[in-house]
Amino acid sequence: MDPVYNPDKDQALKTFMDKWGTGMDQVYERFTPDEPGEMYGPKFPNEILPLLAVNDQAVEAVWSEDGISQTPGQYAVVAAYNDTKDFRAKHPDEPAGDHYYLFAIVDGQPVVLHSQQNEGQPSGLVHFVPTENTALQAAFEQIIANGYFDESLVPEAPAEAVVDSPEKAQSVIMDLQLNDETIDYDQPVYRESLGAYEFVGSQGSYYV
Repeated sequence: MDPVYNPDKDQALKTFMDKWGTGMDQVYERFTPDEPGEMYGPKFPNEILPLLAVNDQAVEAVWSEDGISQTPGQYAVVAAYNDTKDFRAKHPDEPAGDHYYLFAIVDGQPVVLHSQQNEGQPSGLVHFVPTENTALQAAFEQIIANGYFDESLVPEAPAEAVVDSPEKAQSVIMDLQLNDETIDYDQPVYRESLGAYEFVGSQGSYYV
């Protein structure tokens, strides 16, 4: 049987995940059994696959370089991604919220599995469900079938706020002050050499 997955498709998937993550304002890292991450304790994906449940049902899953299932119903997992490092950097006070994805072939069909489980379950299983993100699923299907994906599936990156007036700069500084009411800054001065507005106050300067 010809391989369903190969290094070229793996690179295409990585390219998509990089672009898709940017569009979702997330940064995804790829993990393998040789270079695992972690999923609130267990190594990801190594220690996850023997405990995998899909739609609350325990399933057989193996890591696969070629995407070929050895038995009916077996999930041949070809790639694993999460945004844990990025999420925890952006949300250090939130106990959970990062995303875990397994890309698999089961009975010849590509499926993207998603989980946000952050603690052990009474069943001892790690629960995933098929992703509800249709663009992500479609891109994986295209990569498996053709080796490439349609760029239209990549979401647009969030627009960055443009600070082009003292009023907008003042608004940004007010947002920064919300958690520290003791900060008192003078009106902003535009520093052309820096391309930014400078706020000078008792606790230092902000450039916006």
